[in-house]
Amino acid sequence: VAFYIYDSSTQVVNISGGTYTIGQNLKIAAAYKLNDVVLYVNGVQIGTDTSAAIPATTSMRLGVYPALPTTELYMSNNVNQTLLFTTRLTNAQLAELTTI
Repeated sequence: VAFYIYDSSTQVVNISGGTYTIGQNLKIAAAYKLNDVVLYVNGVQIGTDTSAAIPATTSMRLGVYPALPTTELYMSNNVNQTLLFTTRLTNAQLAELTTI
């Protein structure tokens, strides 16, 4: 599982980790604001970035690896629900939302 943020073609955030199997149910949450980026999977904090300059967001893509944008990834056809919050949730809220 990976969470990337790009400013044009420059990667400014790269948080990834964990070992998962194809078909395994995952609850994933990523949150960001200036110098405060985090990734949670199944209630566990995977990583943080405390020095991220966040660009103006123009798009969000799920299940796409930026280096291979036309390659279908496992997540692409298996998303059951997505939620977008306009404010940065707390880490405790992210852990609660992703706990299985």
